[in-house]
Amino acid sequence: MEFALPQNIFTSIFIKNLPKDIQNMVEYLPSSLLLKNFSAQDYDIGLVPSCDIILSENNFFVSNKYAISFDGKLSNSNFYFKNNDIKNLHVKGDVSKNEILLTKILFLEKYDIDVELALDIYTSEIQNENLLLVGDENLKRENLEQGISFADYFAELLDYPYVNYLLVAKEKEVLFDFAKHLECLDIRIEDNLELLLNELEIDTDVKKLFIDNFNSVYYELTKNEIDGIKEMVKLMYYYGQIDNIRELNFIG
Repeated sequence: MEFALPQNIFTSIFIKNLPKDIQNMVEYLPSSLLLKNFSAQDYDIGLVPSCDIILSENNFFVSNKYAISFDGKLSNSNFYFKNNDIKNLHVKGDVSKNEILLTKILFLEKYDIDVELALDIYTSEIQNENLLLVGDENLKRENLEQGISFADYFAELLDYPYVNYLLVAKEKEVLFDFAKHLECLDIRIEDNLELLLNELEIDTDVKKLFIDNFNSVYYELTKNEIDGIKEMVKLMYYYGQIDNIRELNFIG
């Protein structure tokens, strides 16, 4: 079973809860290329940014039980505001359509500003620019707890958790079989979180941050998360990012 997904601490925790034989079939890809590669190559299953699935013309099967969602301090993306010119924002890291499209919506809703986004692939560290940083660079010592959670902002806008990644497959039988390995996933992660973090060999400060705030990270979908996706679709339609309000092909 070939499994494609982005590489960050949250997907690493997900992978640690799979059988070893499936862990060995994992391929990490940049978030911006995940859907394209998943569609064109022989991957059976993937964790794909939610906006990519909403925008996709392919009617992939989407798990109605498992995803990666947030509604608090922990997030795969953080804002770092260094000056008052919030109309201009650099975006750096493992960037996907989620960060580009949803940041546009967020700034229009929260600040009534049509934010100008600049993809920054050169800056080695945060300087004086306002920045949205995506991925594990947020966990570096100099950045830790300095940023503002993108997920918290967007979940507040939705009034539901923000679903960052959806679990998808090309064949429903594959999704059903894969889901058998994920039963009681949130409870398993919660009960073994410290052990999982130790295996990932992260800094003590990061470990403490995760233990203190992990109750805002969800690997299982409930009605709340699914309603959050529906609200996201409505917002993307309202702001002209999609042509119609579509239903995702959820199965469980």
